[in-house]
Amino acid sequence: MSKLSAGLLDLILEQRRQSDQQPIVQILGSKIMSNNHIRAIVFDGQTICQHCIFISSEIDQQYSDGKLQKFTIIRLKQYSLSSIPKKDNIPVILVQQIDILRNGNEINRRLKPNESIDTEIVTESNEPVDSDIQNEPIDHQSDQSSNQNQNNNNNIRPESITPINVLTPYFNAWTICGLCIHKSQIRCFASNQHAGRLFTFDLCDDSGEIHIVCFNDECDRFFNLIDEKQMYFVGRGMIKMANKRFTSIHNDYEITLTQSSFVRPVCNNQNQDQIEMPKMRYKFVELSSIVDIPANTMIDVIGVIRLVYDMKTLLSKKTSRQMLKRDIIIIDKSMAQVRLTLWDYNAENFQGQPDQIIALKGVIVNDYRGKILSTRDTTHILIEPDLPEKDLLKLWYQSIVEQNDLSINFKCLSSDQSEIKNDNNNFNKKRYIASITSIVVGQLLKFQTNATIIGFNPIKYHMYKSCASSTNQCLKKVLENEDGTYQCLKCNEKSINFQWRMIIQLFLADCSGSFYVTIFNNQIEQILKKSVSELATLIQTDENQYLKILNQIIFRQFSFNIYSRNDYYNGEMRLRNTVIQMNELKSKKHSSNLLQLIQTMIN
Repeated sequence: MSKLSAGLLDLILEQRRQSDQQPIVQILGSKIMSNNHIRAIVFDGQTICQHCIFISSEIDQQYSDGKLQKFTIIRLKQYSLSSIPKKDNIPVILVQQIDILRNGNEINRRLKPNESIDTEIVTESNEPVDSDIQNEPIDHQSDQSSNQNQNNNNNIRPESITPINVLTPYFNAWTICGLCIHKSQIRCFASNQHAGRLFTFDLCDDSGEIHIVCFNDECDRFFNLIDEKQMYFVGRGMIKMANKRFTSIHNDYEITLTQSSFVRPVCNNQNQDQIEMPKMRYKFVELSSIVDIPANTMIDVIGVIRLVYDMKTLLSKKTSRQMLKRDIIIIDKSMAQVRLTLWDYNAENFQGQPDQIIALKGVIVNDYRGKILSTRDTTHILIEPDLPEKDLLKLWYQSIVEQNDLSINFKCLSSDQSEIKNDNNNFNKKRYIASITSIVVGQLLKFQTNATIIGFNPIKYHMYKSCASSTNQCLKKVLENEDGTYQCLKCNEKSINFQWRMIIQLFLADCSGSFYVTIFNNQIEQILKKSVSELATLIQTDENQYLKILNQIIFRQFSFNIYSRNDYYNGEMRLRNTVIQMNELKSKKHSSNLLQLIQTMIN
C-alpha cells in the first residue's frame, strides 16, 4: 500500500528537496506540446503542478501505449527543475524516468489526501488508448454529457471537479468548486456602447483563486444566491483574460457567467461530506518594505490596528459623486506604521477596533504624503483572521504592551497635515541647504536656514481661486461652473463668490547649494508688503508692475523656518520644502550672531 507524497512537490518547486526523494504523484491530465514533449498536470495529495514535462523517449512510448491515462499513479525516479523565463520564471519539473504504479483506468478518480492505494500490481496492458483521450487536458470533452446529467441531478462528484489553477479559455467543459472569499455590491455602469448592472465574487480552492463577473440577467439570477464564506459549484462560464484594474485576485483569467452557466451551493450536493473547505491564500508583505513598492501595486498585508478614525464624507473630483472615507493606522513587526484608507462600503461597515489584527488581500499602494494603502471594491478585509501569522503578530504585540513599549518610534510611512500643524515651533536646528538630503519617506524634517532669494516660478502659477466659505475655513481650489458659480468639492457647496489665494515657489541659495521652497498667503503679504487681493489685481491688470514688486526681494537674505518631506508624485520621489515663517536678516544683528558663533567655536 502506498500514498501520494503530500507536500513533496512544494519542496521540489521551492528547491528544498533532498537529492534522493522520489515523489509518488497522480496524473490529472496531459497533452502533447508543439515540440512533441508531453506536458502533464500532476497531484501529490496536496499540491498541483501544472508544468511537469516528460522528456525521454521511453516515457513517450508509454504515453503512446496508453499507460499514462488520467488518474494514473506514477513515481518520479529521475527529474530536474527548470523555469520558463517568458512566464515570470514559472518552475518546471523535467522528468527523465518514471515508474508506473497503478493505471488510471483502475482508479478512475482523483485520490483524496492521505488515501492509501494498492500499488503492487502494475497493469502492463499493451492495448492502445484512443488518441482523443490521450491528448485531452483535465476536463475531458467526453465528460460533458455526464457532467450535465450530474448537474441536473444536483449531484456533482468530487472527482469531476476541475482545479481552479488549470482553467484556460481552451477548456469548454468544466466544473469548479470553491469558497466565496469576496462578494461585491451591485453597481451600475455606462459606456458609449451600452449600460447595465453587475456584481462580482471571488472563489478559491486549494489550487488557486479566480474572479467571477455577473452582468445584467446573471446579476439578478445569482446575487441573492451568493454569500461570503460559503462553498459553491460553478460551471459553463466564459473564461477570458482578467482585467487587473477590477480584481485583486492572483490569476491571469477570470470567468464571466452566461445564460447557460450554473451556480450551486455545495451544501445542497449529495457528496458534500467528501469536499473539504479550502483556505484563502495570502502573500503578505511587511509594512517596512512598502517604501520600495511602486504606486498602484496590489499587495496583501497583515498588521495590528493602532488607530481608527471617524468616517468622513467627500465629493469625488472626477465624478462629483459623494464618497465615504475612513482612515486607520496599522503597524507590524517590521516596526513600521502606515495609513490605510477605506472607501465607501468598506468604510461604512468597518468593525475593527484598536489592538485587533487585520488581514487585507488586494490593497493598493499609493503615493500621497509618503506611502499609504487604499482599499478597492475587491479588497478582502478580515478581522482576527484564523492564520498562523495572526498568532505570531499577536504574541509580538502583547510583548510590547506588557513592556509598555508602545511609545517607541515606529517608522512612519504616511505623514499627516495635523502632524505639521501641531509642531510648527520646533525649528531650533540650523542647517545648510546641501545637508537636506536623507529624509525618510513619510517623516518631516524641521530646520532653520539663512538663504538668499535668487528666483521664483512662472507668474501664471502664483494664484488660484479658492473656496470662499467662512464657516469651514476651506482653502481648496474651486471649479467654475457653466452658470458662473463656483463649486468646492471638499465643502460640497456652490457659491457665486470665490477668494484669491497665492502660492509662490522661491528659489533659495546659500554657500552650500540651492533648492525651491513654497510660500503661501501670509508669507507673501509679509515680504511683498501688499495684500493678496491687491497682488491678484496686479497680476490680472498690470503684470509688469507685479513683476517689478517681485524683483524687489531678489538677492535679499532671509531667515527661513522650513519643514521638508519626501513625497512620491507621478511615480517619482520629490523633496517638498514648505516655509512656515520667514524674516529678513538685519546686517548688524546677523554679523553680531556670526561673531558670537565664531567665538564659541574658538573657545
